[in-house]
Order: sequence, then structure tokens, then C-alpha cells
Amino acid sequence: MSPSRISRWFSVSEEERAKEHPRTALLVVEVAADSLRVDRMLKGRVYARAGIPEYWVVDVTGSAVEIYTGPDVSQGRYAALRTVVVGETLSSPTLPGLSLRVADLFA
Repeated sequence: MSPSRISRWFSVSEEERAKEHPRTALLVVEVAADSLRVDRMLKGRVYARAGIPEYWVVDVTGSAVEIYTGPDVSQGRYAALRTVVVGETLSSPTLPGLSLRVADLFA
């Protein structure tokens, strides 16, 4: 995410950011190299408030995937976080049958 887009995320209200995102997804995936803070904190709250059942943050630098589940709409946060790393297999509680080797994502 460019510095100007990050500045915009910090300058608008959470409600305004929520209007920019769909509310019907089952799974949202953010790929982050230099935007981890924004993806974890700000976007995570937006997706939780929208009731998105599952949210992944792919940490390119750390070669890991954070899986957030159990959105608490009123609190704007996810109840559970599981991190999977190279050597493990990623599966989706929301999309049964979806299974990926984490190493394949970073090959």
C-alpha cells in the first residue's frame, strides 16, 4: 500500500472505510509486504464489523499466513487467530475442502 493510501486509511473514519468494502464475502485475503499494520488492525476491524467469517493476512516477509475467524460485529474484532507457517498446511474453516501448503504460497 502506498504512503498516500496509508495516510488516507488513517485520516478517514472506520465507518467511511467500511463503506468501501463488500459485506458479502466468505473469505477476504490481504497480501502484505509493507502494510501488515494496516491489514492487521484497520482492515481487520472493518472486515470483522462487516461480519466476514474468515480473514487471512499473508505475511510475505515472515512467510506466514494469519487466519482470523469468529467475527464479533459489535466489537469489530475476530475471536480467533491461527498462524500457519512454511511446513504446515493451511485449511479454511469457512470453505471446507480448501487446503494449501503454505510453502507453495511462497515458492
